[in-house]
Amino acid sequence: MSKIIQALIWAFLMLAMAALSRFDWIDRDMARTLLIVLPALGFIAISGRSCRLKASS
Repeated sequence: MSKIIQALIWAFLMLAMAALSRFDWIDRDMARTLLIVLPALGFIAISGRSCRLKASS
């Protein structure tokens, strides 16, 4: 799957969270937290990087 498609999926997910929060289907505090965390998770998922430190030799 190309990185553009992956980015569009993450963008749709973030917009869906905002819409669900707007219509009070999910708690606003949860939506706020997700809208802070999801871009970071999306960046890590799309870039292919890892969160762990590299072992030093």
